[in-house]
Amino acid sequence: MGRRTAIVIGGGVIGVTSAYYLASDGWAVTLVERGEVCSGSSYGNAGLLVPSHVLPLAAPGVWWQGVKWMFKPDSPFYIQPRVDPALWSWLWRFRAACHPDRARRAMPLIRELSVASLDLYRDLAKLDGLEFAFRESGSMIVFLTASGFEHGIQEARLFGEFGVPSKVLDGPAARSVEPALRPDVVGGVLFPEDALLVPDRFVKGLARNIEALGVPVRQGTEVLRLRSSGDRVTAVETTRGSLAADTVVLAAGAWSSSIVRSLGLRVPIQAAKGYSLTYRRRDASPSRPWATSCASAGRSSWPGWICRSTSVGWRPSGAAPASTSSTRSASSCSRSGGVCGRARRTACPCSGGRRGTATS
Repeated sequence: MGRRTAIVIGGGVIGVTSAYYLASDGWAVTLVERGEVCSGSSYGNAGLLVPSHVLPLAAPGVWWQGVKWMFKPDSPFYIQPRVDPALWSWLWRFRAACHPDRARRAMPLIRELSVASLDLYRDLAKLDGLEFAFRESGSMIVFLTASGFEHGIQEARLFGEFGVPSKVLDGPAARSVEPALRPDVVGGVLFPEDALLVPDRFVKGLARNIEALGVPVRQGTEVLRLRSSGDRVTAVETTRGSLAADTVVLAAGAWSSSIVRSLGLRVPIQAAKGYSLTYRRRDASPSRPWATSCASAGRSSWPGWICRSTSVGWRPSGAAPASTSSTRSASSCSRSGGVCGRARRTACPCSGGRRGTATS
C-alpha cells in the first residue's frame, strides 16, 4: 500500500503547519501558494498567542456599535457601500451571532483551542534549526479611566469562569510591572499565560523545515478550481497544471470562498483588513505585549523591535508609532472595498508616547 497523499492549499501559518504535521505523520504532501509563503495576514500581524482572548468577535453589543461605524470612513469597522449579496448575508449572520448565549457557548471552545495551540507552539519551538523568538511573556491590558478599569476587572472575572488566569493591578502596581507606562495609567490586567513570536520567522522557518522533510512548496501557483467526483475532491487545477491527491486541505484564508465555489459550496467568509507597523525598540519600550482598553490594537515586543498591530474591531483604534521602519499590510482582501480597520489619531500611553496615524 502506497503512502497517503495530500495537497495543502495556502502558504500561511495554517497551511504550513498542516503540511508539517501531515509530513511528520508519513503523508506525501504538496503545498501550493498563489504568492509567496507567509505573504498575507500570516506576515502582517503582531505574533500574539493569547489564550486569554476567549471572547468571540461577534460579542453582545458589537452589532449596534458596528452599525454606527459601518459607513464612517475613519472608523475601525468601515465598509465601502456596494451591492454584494454575500457581504450582506454575512452581516446578517454576524448580527445573529452577537447574542450572549452564543458567545458563552463559544468561549470554552475558543479557550480549549487556544490552550492546545500554545502547547503545540511550545513543541515547535524545540525543533532544531527553527528559531522564531517564542517567548511566554504574558500580556497586559492597560486603562486610562476608572470606568474602563472597572469594566476590565469585570471582564477578567468573566474570563476567569472559563479558566483564564489574570492579575488585577492598580496604577502603581502596573507601572512596577511595566515601567514604560505613563503616570496617568490608572490600572491594568495582566494575563500571565499569553506569549508571542515573530510570525514571519515562524512560518518561513517551518516552510524550510517541511522542504527538508521532502515536501514540495510550489510558490506562485494559484488554484483555479477543484474537480470532484461524488463527495470527494479528485483534482486541484492550478496555473501550473493539475494535481491529484487522496486529501485536500484548504487553508487559503480570504480566497477560500472563491476556490470552493467550483464545487457549488458557499462558505461565508469576508475579507478583512488590518495594519501592523514594525519599528526599532527604544530604551523605554514595553517588555511585554500590551493594549489599551480603548483600542483594537496590540503591541508586541520582539527582540530589537516593536510591532503594533490593528485589527477590525468594535473599539476605536489607538495610535500608530510616529516613526516606523516598515509597514506590514495584514490585508487578506482579494479585491478593493473589503472591511477595513483604520487607526485614529491619539496619544500612546507609554512614557513619552508621540502621536501618529496609520490609515489605508
